Amino acid sequence: MRRTFLMLLALVAGPLAAAEERRNMRFDVHLIGVKVAELAVGAAEGGARYSAAARLVTTGLARALKDLRADVAVTGRMSGGALAPLRYREEIDNGRRVSRLQVQYAGGRPVAVSGDSGSDAPAAEKAALTGALDPMTVLYTLLRDQPAASLCTLDAPVFDGHRHAHIDLTRTEQSPGQVTCSGEYRRVSGYTAKERREKAITMSIDYAARGDAMRATRVRVQTRYGPAVLTRR
Repeated sequence: MRRTFLMLLALVAGPLAAAEERRNMRFDVHLIGVKVAELAVGAAEGGARYSAAARLVTTGLARALKDLRADVAVTGRMSGGALAPLRYREEIDNGRRVSRLQVQYAGGRPVAVSGDSGSDAPAAEKAALTGALDPMTVLYTLLRDQPAASLCTLDAPVFDGHRHAHIDLTRTEQSPGQVTCSGEYRRVSGYTAKERREKAITMSIDYAARGDAMRATRVRVQTRYGPAVLTRR
């Protein structure tokens, strides 16, 4: 997993500036207390650009029951700490659907989509999605080390090339050396009727002080199968 993931990140990152900063993160994923997957995230920042990639794979007995794989990657621009995607790519096989999509962004909105979403539902209308983020940019925004002042501020539309959702993680709880952001991920359009009937996904992220920054240490997500917890290694 590690070698293939690093090759993916190198391909996505490309030749950034010499002063680039590279970051690598790994999380264990537990579902109702049992480890079911591993998540690896890598990113590079240089000048006004960022690149990030993630790979999620099931492990152990969970893999024998359901072989889930997801590779997502993005390149984009940074301004004042905010991230704006330029190119997003995903290859996802969740056991029921295979998605291979590429999205180009310009002027803060998705402008071109190619590939196959693997969905029978009509695609979301992308023209009105000003300020939309791709799933990888959302993930990196939440998991990267960052100043405390930038936490619990994510409230944006999300577009993966077919589906439009909205994420709102603006509720804040603070204690000495720790911050918890919580909220929900809500499906909007581009989903099947069955998917639209599902409730919004509630989630929270714990951050702990590390030097002058805050670091994501644990993510909790309420899934259809029960509570999932991502714990940083």
